[in-house]
Amino acid sequence: MGNKQESREEVAGMLLRGTGLSLLDAVRLTLEMCESMPGHVNMQQPFITHCRNIVRLGAEAYECEVNTVSFREAFERSLQSRSGRRLRTLSEIRQNCHRIALRFPDLFDMPVRNIRPDYCRELIMETFPTQSARKKGRIMLHGIFSFCLKHGWCSINPIDSIEPPAVQERPIEALNIRQVRRLLAACREPEHLPCAPALGLMLWAGIRPAELTRLHWEDVRIEDKVILISARHSKTGGARHVTLHPVLIQWLNETARYRVPNALIVPRGWVNRWRALRDAAGFPIWSPDTLRHTFASYHLKFYGSFEMLQIDMGHADTQLLRTRYLSMKGITKAGACEFWGHPNDKKSSGRVLPHWGK
Repeated sequence: MGNKQESREEVAGMLLRGTGLSLLDAVRLTLEMCESMPGHVNMQQPFITHCRNIVRLGAEAYECEVNTVSFREAFERSLQSRSGRRLRTLSEIRQNCHRIALRFPDLFDMPVRNIRPDYCRELIMETFPTQSARKKGRIMLHGIFSFCLKHGWCSINPIDSIEPPAVQERPIEALNIRQVRRLLAACREPEHLPCAPALGLMLWAGIRPAELTRLHWEDVRIEDKVILISARHSKTGGARHVTLHPVLIQWLNETARYRVPNALIVPRGWVNRWRALRDAAGFPIWSPDTLRHTFASYHLKFYGSFEMLQIDMGHADTQLLRTRYLSMKGITKAGACEFWGHPNDKKSSGRVLPHWGK
């Protein structure tokens, strides 16, 4: 009997060789597993089966625990993954993270797996002073943690449980037809004519002001009746084609002397020129997206298609248009016909009213 016991100990010692564990250590670990076993476990199964399950589940939990990175590394690597985005977008992300670092310097050395929702909520509230800024900060952090979740560095996205801040939406501003006439009349003055092509693209194509400043004349394909917005020029990072309507084609043809091949569409000193034009038209207060909202409102009034408008606007779906992008106040059917250069209705396609280009 003694020889048999010694033989078992020898075999156990051989199995443990190279692990750094003694037979006594192995016994202690087994007892710890026994003590940690929940009372409701089905003990009809062999004890060794329960031990194997504990080891397997523990190994999985341990893998999750050690497979993580610091927030600093997660931030830098997530930023690298967006290297194709516009420099302005990347700069804004860095600026927001710098603001966070000033108030929460410990964040950047924390393992992302250990960052909890309550901490993130406090971080957002303390770092960003306005609801609008908090909304942007939340979106930025959500993107970073989504990147971490994708790589297995955390088990949850802590931002998911934080409700987006309620932002007070400003009333949508769109010009009525009298205001459109006033703006175009001011643009026909000699000192403002260099702004005419850019104005036309914002008014009749809904090009975003920031996108406009990055476009070149080679992006405007009059012969194909489209404007090419490449991914590097787009706000959202996605390319799109915007329809060139007859009224805009006429406007661009009649201001052709301000088109310089391969040059930017906006003239030199654009910011000051554009402000001077608005002041001359009687608009000292101006929202940057006024003409984009004007385009969208008249487009829907005249063509009656959310789907057509969505394509030209570059939206992923029609939800934004349906909820808060349009202003139909003061937008009449007659005004929409005049806006698009059609005397009566859309059946007169191509018959552009001459006064827009005179």
